[in-house]
Amino acid sequence: MKLNAEKMPKAVKEIIGNAQKSITELEGKAREKLQGTYQKVAASEVFKNVEQKVSELKKAASEVEKKVSPIRQKVQAFSSEVAHKAFDTIGVATKADIKSISAKVESLKKEIRKYLPGKKSAENRTAAG
Repeated sequence: MKLNAEKMPKAVKEIIGNAQKSITELEGKAREKLQGTYQKVAASEVFKNVEQKVSELKKAASEVEKKVSPIRQKVQAFSSEVAHKAFDTIGVATKADIKSISAKVESLKKEIRKYLPGKKSAENRTAAG
């Protein structure tokens, strides 16, 4: 239902006009308050520290990804190679094959552990670097 302003009594028009004016003023005050609060938060030392930490974490994640990516590619290639060998031999593997594959898997595990967070990885990095 659409209201026809021309048919409304003058008193009702005034009430609606005053209400709209009050709402507009409240919106303005709320906008100012919110902007002021945002500026205070953005200027705070805690906010700046959080922004810095987020930036550092993004950079660290990028560096880890750069280091892990080649390893991931090696693992995928090795996995594919093992799958092909398994299909080629139809499940028949010699002890030497199993020993060789196990050694490669262990080597890749050690390489991956260097880049994982935690106590062991820190020891590995200091021992390796």
